[in-house]
Amino acid sequence: MVRKFLASVCLLGMSFAANASLIGDTIHFAQNYNTLGSEHFATDSVVGPGIEGSYPNTYTVDVSASSILVTFLRTVSFVDVPNTLPSFNGPVVSGLDDSSGDPLTAIDNFATNIASFSINDVHILSGSSISFNLDGKSFTTGNTIYVDLVFGDGEVPAPAPIALLGLGLLTMGFMRKRKSA
Repeated sequence: MVRKFLASVCLLGMSFAANASLIGDTIHFAQNYNTLGSEHFATDSVVGPGIEGSYPNTYTVDVSASSILVTFLRTVSFVDVPNTLPSFNGPVVSGLDDSSGDPLTAIDNFATNIASFSINDVHILSGSSISFNLDGKSFTTGNTIYVDLVFGDGEVPAPAPIALLGLGLLTMGFMRKRKSA
């Protein structure tokens, strides 16, 4: 009876291991042009199935649990904006704090099928925002940019193993006490 109870508790404890996720969080998307902060087509969306933002007839931005996919819908060139300020032309996604409140700290698993676009064009602007600078670049239908997002120190906290260790120590003490009685 005690063993069945302990096995149930162990399985329950493992199911509560924490997962960093953006699902259900509200994010803010905007096409920024000609400088950062000059927003166009701004929307707030709840992260879930489907597209969270778009620059109409140009590209979509799909935010998942811990990644972002930008997909181009047509052939387009983003004008290189001459400006006295640093020029910028592209999407900015903000509100990217994971479910445990950890800030966005890094980008991992960068992938694209666009020769002129590199990881150097993707920037973390703060602990909760990321930008994709498309300034002066050309894209064709079906081009994509993909990044995994890393939150906090990059490790998913897992309190369940600590709880299981404590439960194991308590059980060993209980069994030892029971044998000596």
